Amino acid sequence: MDINESKCRHCGSQEFYTKDVSFGGTFHQLLPVGLFGADAARVRVCGGCGLIEWFATRETMERIKVKFKAESES
Repeated sequence: MDINESKCRHCGSQEFYTKDVSFGGTFHQLLPVGLFGADAARVRVCGGCGLIEWFATRETMERIKVKFKAESES
């Protein structure tokens, strides 16, 4: 799923609300990618059905690509 999708995959609504949030506390334990950078995600909520989706920000993805192993490399 791409954050730029124009329709909700669950209900087809085109109404979305987004906010960037930092990975602190529990989330930092689940996705430990940076010591000095603020690991962040964009939360997107469908205004039609309430489906919530989480996307790593571009900066967080850059750190993930350095610190994690791609599945295709397994």
